[in-house]
Amino acid sequence: MCRRIVLVVALLALLGLGGCATYLDARDNVAKGGRLDQQKASAARDLESAQAQRAALQQRRAEQDAQLARMDQQLQRLQAEQKTQRAQLAQALQTRKISAAKHEQLSKELSSVKAQTEALQMKIGNARLQPGGGAVDGGDELQAVQKRHAELNKLLAQLIAG
Repeated sequence: MCRRIVLVVALLALLGLGGCATYLDARDNVAKGGRLDQQKASAARDLESAQAQRAALQQRRAEQDAQLARMDQQLQRLQAEQKTQRAQLAQALQTRKISAAKHEQLSKELSSVKAQTEALQMKIGNARLQPGGGAVDGGDELQAVQKRHAELNKLLAQLIAG
């Protein structure tokens, strides 16, 4: 009988200590500098990092939007000038300052530049529609179109003057 009592007392003691350990763990977790504070500090660092990353992405997007707007304005100006070039070319043909063959050659060149301009505008439009802002890599293409456009302007000016 004594053995039974000792066994029951030992069992009750073990069960009581199990609950005590859970309480001690919880107390340690919420104590200053405990696990809960560590998790809060980690979450705060993660939040700061995410906010900094978001700010950097917003800044990059604003810069890309500004660059796209500048490129779009330049392309619109080129398109307006291309209309003037077409009119000058037609005028030169009417006044017989250029031959029909030369008119055809220059007309094809104008069409080629116009196609490049429109393709670049499409590329810019697509970049604006992309959620991340899209990469803006049309700078070299824009310079090439502007160079061809300037060469045509110079040639047309020479033909009209001469």
